[in-house]
Amino acid sequence: MARFTLITGKMGSGKSAVSKLLRDKHYIVVDSDSEVKQIYNEPEIFCELVKHFPFVLKDGALDMNYIRDTILDDDTADKDYIMSLVIPRLLDKLTTKYEDSKEMIFIEAALTQELGWCVNYLGIKNVIKVNVNEDLRKERLVNRGVSLEMQEKFDKIQNDKYIIEYWCAGSLLGNNDDLNVYGINNDGTLKDLNDKLIEILMKLGITHQEKLATYLRYLQEIPFYYPENAWCYSFYNSCGCKGCPFPCKSIDKDWKRLEERDRAEILKKPNAHELPDGTIELSYRYEDGFETKITNSDEKGV
Repeated sequence: MARFTLITGKMGSGKSAVSKLLRDKHYIVVDSDSEVKQIYNEPEIFCELVKHFPFVLKDGALDMNYIRDTILDDDTADKDYIMSLVIPRLLDKLTTKYEDSKEMIFIEAALTQELGWCVNYLGIKNVIKVNVNEDLRKERLVNRGVSLEMQEKFDKIQNDKYIIEYWCAGSLLGNNDDLNVYGINNDGTLKDLNDKLIEILMKLGITHQEKLATYLRYLQEIPFYYPENAWCYSFYNSCGCKGCPFPCKSIDKDWKRLEERDRAEILKKPNAHELPDGTIELSYRYEDGFETKITNSDEKGV
């Protein structure tokens, strides 16, 4: 099964920003909130919610604001009931979907009581915790339209201890002691955040097999072959980057040398032509006589 790594932090800390940077590096990042919203609407879960909460329906659909308010309410029994329906289904989906995967999979999740349950069940050993200055975090939430009252309610159910503590359906079952928690500060620019993330990726010890699995999946997902991937692939095969299957300029001192070498390899192809502006054009002729030309500056590449 895939090796899971958790991304967590308080609301407004920047979990989504870290997730986006990872997706840009072609890693799989599971948004647990999105997954849970889908689970709510699965027939079995839907019926259980309607049966237990008669007022959860609004115009024939689940009222997500009602569910949110129930989870944030002081009545923990109702919240625990909802979590007892949703969390096992989420964990089952993840283990089933990635049962045969050899990649490292990242999961973005809120810093709530159910976190330790997920950590324990999925055998998570590495956690990336996003930190931010408290004033900046609140300012971000205000800019998102989250009222101060709602911020206070969310803050009540978020706590760093839930990374370690293993709660299940409202009961504390123990601690997840064998964890590597990597803090990442999100007070600066996006470039600063990316540089810190690269350092953490190197510490995670992503194996060659995990990198290869990510690379092969990526090649299957794209409809075209990008010329710059020739550089990525050659560098990757040399095991030159320990933290990412696709290295970036900020950590590669030999970027220009490798880029020029692989550019020369592409130009050796009989259908390759260098244009005056430096871009490379590749011509393709199909059986029906249709001819197309694509340059490495096109949006979809070659």
